[in-house]
Amino acid sequence: MNEKILRYVEFVLEINKKLNLTACRTKDVFIERLVNPSVKVIKPLEIKEGNKIIDIGSGAGIPGIPIAIELGNCNVTLVESVKKKASFLNNARENLNLENLEVINQRAELLGQDNNYREKFDFAVSRALGGFGATFELLAPFVKINGAAVIFRGTNEEHKLNLKQIKKELGLHLERKLNSIFDGVVWIFRKIAPTNSTYPRRVGLPAKREMFIIRKKK
Repeated sequence: MNEKILRYVEFVLEINKKLNLTACRTKDVFIERLVNPSVKVIKPLEIKEGNKIIDIGSGAGIPGIPIAIELGNCNVTLVESVKKKASFLNNARENLNLENLEVINQRAELLGQDNNYREKFDFAVSRALGGFGATFELLAPFVKINGAAVIFRGTNEEHKLNLKQIKKELGLHLERKLNSIFDGVVWIFRKIAPTNSTYPRRVGLPAKREMFIIRKKK
């Protein structure tokens, strides 16, 4: 394994003693559950030299930091709204000398309406970013046409996606699902049309009023 990735893992687990970054407490578990899937997704995405990638709700740097380490010729942006976690990500960037990595301490709802970041990325990625429906709304605005939103989710989702609404409002079309990356599902949505300027909605609203799932009738 890449020596710099091992240094990253050690750094996360050391800081994790003071700051709750991950539920993984050992090196082997952290690598198996979080690092390896981040690296394994690179090949099927066919990421090219010079591509721009944004990781929304990066937390401990997953999947963004392993991707940045493996793809030194691509620019990776980590977005984290919690100040202490963003500070950790900046320290990791400096300690690992990742010149292709940028850290932004901001809410995705606000950054997604910033023209400097809106529809500027080839890939927007996330893992465990709140509600499933809200995830689409937070990722889609960052993706350029022909780019992709890449979402790591568990297999126990209770709601069905409203694919028609996701395509109409966000411009995302389900391209495929990967079941061999980790013990969940990686959803890949291709950006085929601009995202409606309404999205993302104001802070807190995407999670509170998810629009892109079909709830089961009680």
